[in-house]
Amino acid sequence: MSQDDKGARAANIFDVARLAGVSHQTVSRVLNDLPNVRPATRARVEQAIAQLRYSPSPRLARSSRGARERSDSSRPASPTTARARSRCTSTSPPGPPATTSRP
Repeated sequence: MSQDDKGARAANIFDVARLAGVSHQTVSRVLNDLPNVRPATRARVEQAIAQLRYSPSPRLARSSRGARERSDSSRPASPTTARARSRCTSTSPPGPPATTSRP
């Protein structure tokens, strides 16, 4: 390892975005091959990726993919969400609307 390589760090998605002049979300869209990116923008991002020799971390890609595949029903509901769900599924008629008085 040379002296220059010791202080170097791997490029990240924010470095690619800065060099390409786009947001990190746009870089993500290009990496995930989503269709809603203009061809000229896609080319700039791909050029920045090549120039920086950016490579997505396989560990991070796996963890984000797992989060996308998990359904909402697999997450434990917060107490507020649980109350809201029970109100939506209740068979009793709704009560009178809440009113607030203003002075």
